[in-house]
Amino acid sequence: MNNKSELVNKYSFDNIRNIYESKVINQIKVAINEFEAFDGCDNCLRDVYALALSRIPATYAITEDHSNFACLPDGEILEVVRYAIYRVMKKPNHKI
Repeated sequence: MNNKSELVNKYSFDNIRNIYESKVINQIKVAINEFEAFDGCDNCLRDVYALALSRIPATYAITEDHSNFACLPDGEILEVVRYAIYRVMKKPNHKI
């Protein structure tokens, strides 16, 4: 969001993040090795990321310290990521 048109009263919203973004990425790194048939191309990885995030309630934070937030356990996030990988493998958004 480095576009000046997305500023409000000279304030940028760049530092506000869904705390699950990095958690989902970390679990994708774990789960991707479990699926030999997953091609891991950019399109499929983005689809897995988007699908997984859409299945987890968004929780936004202004700070980097997320310790005050009640988060889903890593195991639950991992299961969501596995589901997303499976779905993307079964119906990729590109020709195989």
